[in-house]
Amino acid sequence: MKKLFSLMMLLSLLLPAVTPLAHARGETPQPGLVRVVADSSGGSAEVDFTALGYKARRLKGPYAVASYYFSLPAHWQPKEGAQLQLDLDSWGVDSATETGGLLEVSLNDVRLDTVPVTLNRAQTLTLDIPAEAFATSGETPRHRLKVVFENDEACGTNQHANVQILPESRLLVPFSVTEFAPDLAHLPYPIFQQTFIPEQAALVVPSQPTAAELQAALTVASGFGRMTGGDLPLALVSEDRLTPEIKESSQ
Repeated sequence: MKKLFSLMMLLSLLLPAVTPLAHARGETPQPGLVRVVADSSGGSAEVDFTALGYKARRLKGPYAVASYYFSLPAHWQPKEGAQLQLDLDSWGVDSATETGGLLEVSLNDVRLDTVPVTLNRAQTLTLDIPAEAFATSGETPRHRLKVVFENDEACGTNQHANVQILPESRLLVPFSVTEFAPDLAHLPYPIFQQTFIPEQAALVVPSQPTAAELQAALTVASGFGRMTGGDLPLALVSEDRLTPEIKESSQ
């Protein structure tokens, strides 16, 4: 009994999210814009670069590259109709010069478009994203959005055009909800997916756990803590307190 009590005390120290999940969800507001409208079959998402973890990025001519990495929830299958909206500010070598180079934009090495940049003014570029551009070849679906800026006219001069990609830029992604088969060889994915949606997991133990069962829960919690750098909130839940709401909102 003493060992059981000690394990329970240790778990309560290592798992601060032992409190109800509804309370834990309200503790850390998500920065930036994340708007998801969905039901059991699918929906749409709008997320800006701030929510992806990025600030304003400056591209200085004659050549510069900016890359943005992000993940979508594993059960989302992007559909046709996705868009990228790039909010830009720019300044250049001469106020009389309108064209300040080209931006080539790609997602996972699929070119979306190459568009001219208008200097000395703010502008918004809206690019269509084909569904096949979301295909990834890695073990986990990590996407790379790449923006290349070229201003060849400034080569050999001391004057260069500048383009700033603002954090209000955003992705708009319609999706369907699909089943997926988790591969535990890729842990901590898919329990920890590093998406723009706050993640949490529930560690379920029997209603009357034994010392061995609590020891196993402690080992699992410690392992996920190491693999995720402590970024995955874990809640300890007994079977008799496992509600449908907890199942729906947790891994």
